[in-house]
Amino acid sequence: MGSFFGSNADGSQMQDYCKFCFKKGAFLEPTVTLQVMIVNSVTYMTKTLNIPRDKAMEMARAVIPTLKRWQK
Repeated sequence: MGSFFGSNADGSQMQDYCKFCFKKGAFLEPTVTLQVMIVNSVTYMTKTLNIPRDKAMEMARAVIPTLKRWQK
């Protein structure tokens, strides 16, 4: 299985964001809101990774708001 990290414009690894959010130096969904990102992440974790919804929600709410993207 490959890396879950995103990539910079030059193809190098970007460790601040995952490959589902950041690719080739740009956000894949630049206008997505924090709340929608949390919902999308929970959906992915429950359907693809088989994480129970409550646990996925707890993880998403704990991590996603702390990412640089959401800091003002």
